[in-house]
Amino acid sequence: VTSTIFVFLAVTGLLIVRKFGAFTLMAFVYSVLASFTPVFGLPPLYTILISVLSGLIGDVVVAIFRYKTWSYYPAAVLVNTATLPLFPIILERLGLPGAEEFYKYLWIFMGVYAITAIIGVALAILLYNKKLSKMHVVRQVRS
Repeated sequence: VTSTIFVFLAVTGLLIVRKFGAFTLMAFVYSVLASFTPVFGLPPLYTILISVLSGLIGDVVVAIFRYKTWSYYPAAVLVNTATLPLFPIILERLGLPGAEEFYKYLWIFMGVYAITAIIGVALAILLYNKKLSKMHVVRQVRS
């Protein structure tokens, strides 16, 4: 659920701003808010660093494809899955438990996170097209 919410918020921000750095900014804001909860299961600094790295990956992908709406799907899937292998590595480095268990299920997690990314993008595009794009404030930001 949290990965769907993250993708939803990041893509919604991208649809409104459509500039390089928007994905990274949304990822940073989400990670700061999530660092006060056990969402990622890592210390806050690592949560923020991984999220900013994820945001940069998303920004690069959508910039390469010139912010075409369809490009949000591969960007979100890549963002949601590319950083997952970092979690057990960080857990091992910090001497925290759970790395071995995480490795066992990494491919399952990646599949689930890919699906939640697609759902998050679809919801963000739907909301943007149905409601947000018609709002005066959003039109002002876009112009």
